[in-house]
Amino acid sequence: MHPNSLPTLPEATVQQRLSEELPHWTLEGGWIRRKYRTSGWKASLILVNTIGHLAEVAWHHPDLSVTYAMVIVKLMTHSAKGITERDLALAKKIEEVIQWQPREEHPGVLILAWRQYPTKKSLGRPCRLITEHFNSLD
Repeated sequence: MHPNSLPTLPEATVQQRLSEELPHWTLEGGWIRRKYRTSGWKASLILVNTIGHLAEVAWHHPDLSVTYAMVIVKLMTHSAKGITERDLALAKKIEEVIQWQPREEHPGVLILAWRQYPTKKSLGRPCRLITEHFNSLD
């Protein structure tokens, strides 16, 4: 194990933590894994970019598989060759951000970004709110 690596967690501990803290995540083949179904290609790309930003901030990089309407996220700490607290922390942050809902009157809608239309009238003002629906697959 690398001297700066976190210790790996026993499989039973990972299973229990997933069950209690991350019920949509599974342990498969030494990775914790989550599938997200999206409304289409644009939503898949936005989801991947969101996860990418979170991973960069955490200095931890998941394996991602992307299709037209699905994103699969897999986490494992490569230097430790197993699941560590770092994986669970990033999975929790991904869930927190992806499942966040800005308003109760729009359940299931995640506001992702402001889109600018650079016209003379709207230059510099947010003119349209882009929303995408993310539905989880178990």
